[in-house]
Amino acid sequence: MSGDIEPIPEGFLARLLGAYGLQWTHLAILSGVVFSSFALEKYLNPGVWVLGVVSAFGLVLLFEPYISPSFPLVAALSLLVVALLLGCADLILHLSHRSVPRFVEHHSPSATLYIAWSTAGPVGCAVLSYRKRPDVMLFPLPAALAESTQSAIMRASFINETVDYNFELLNAVHPELGDRQVILRYELTFNVWNRSRSDQLYADLFDPAGSHKRFYYAAVNREVRDHDAPELRSELGLRLEHRAAPGERFQVVVRAESTFGVPGSELIGSYLPSNNMVIRIHQPPPGISIFTQSLASTPLDKNILPTGDVIITATKAVLPYQGIRLFWDADGRPPERSLGREKVHVGVI
Repeated sequence: MSGDIEPIPEGFLARLLGAYGLQWTHLAILSGVVFSSFALEKYLNPGVWVLGVVSAFGLVLLFEPYISPSFPLVAALSLLVVALLLGCADLILHLSHRSVPRFVEHHSPSATLYIAWSTAGPVGCAVLSYRKRPDVMLFPLPAALAESTQSAIMRASFINETVDYNFELLNAVHPELGDRQVILRYELTFNVWNRSRSDQLYADLFDPAGSHKRFYYAAVNREVRDHDAPELRSELGLRLEHRAAPGERFQVVVRAESTFGVPGSELIGSYLPSNNMVIRIHQPPPGISIFTQSLASTPLDKNILPTGDVIITATKAVLPYQGIRLFWDADGRPPERSLGREKVHVGVI
C-alpha cells in the first residue's frame, strides 16, 4: 500500500469521500502508514480494510441529515460506540477462551471488516458532525437555513426567524409629479434572533426606493422609536439599533410608504438570512396589474385569496439579497414591453 498512488477520476467514490473532506489518496496513504507502522498486515487484510471504511462512510452518509451539529456530543458518543463494539468482541472471545490475535489472524477478512465498520462508522459520524456544525460561539441554525448554509451564514450573529411584508398600492396625489403615480405602502415585521453567546448590536437601515418617502411607525420589541429623530434619520434612510443579549429573540416593525411611477418596481427581501418569508400584496387600485419576479434560489408558493389579495411564501430559507421583485404596470400593457424583462404574472388583482 506504500507504492505510487494515482488519483481516481471524479465520480461517485470521489464525491463520497469528499463529503468527509477526504480524497482517495488520503485514505490509501493513511491506511498504508497505519498498517506499516503497527505491522498490521499479519492480522488484517488491507484491501478489506479500505472497502470496509468506504462502505461504512457510505452508510453513514445516508443518515447525514439526522446527525447533530453538536460536535462534542457526537464525538463523545462515537468514542463510546467504538469502545462498546470492540470491547464486546473482545469479551466474547475471552469468554470463549480464544486468543484475539490468533482469531483475527485466522479469520482475517471477516475480522478486518468488523473492525473497519466498528471504527469508521462512528468516526464518520463525528467527521460529518464537525463539518456541519456552526461556530462554537453560536447557537445551531434552524433546519431550513442549515440546508442552505454557507460559511458566511454559519458565522452570522443575527438571522430572521420570520419575515412578514404587508403591501398596499394606492393612487398617488402628487400633482407636481405629472404622470400617473402610485403609493407603495408597507408594513414589515422581522422576528430576529441573536445566535451569538455574547451581547451583539443589531443595526439595520430601512430605505425604501421611490420618492416622497414617509415613515409612520417604527418599534423594536414594542418600544416605539421616534422615526423623525435626527439621530435615526439620514439621507440613507431610517436606522434602528438594538443591543441584544445572548440568544435573545426580538421583533422589529416598520411602517412606511413612498411614491413610484407607472410602470415601477421594488425589491423585497432582507439583508439578513431568513428562515421564513411571507409577503402579502393587497388588491391594487383599478387599472393596475401586478407581477413578480423570483430572486430566491428556492421555489415560492403563491396563493390568491377570494379578496384578490396575493400571499407569496418562501417554501425554504431565503438568503441575503434574495426574495422577489414586485412590478406593477397599467392594465393591458405587456410587462415584457414596458419593463423589458421576464416576469411571473401574479394576475390582475
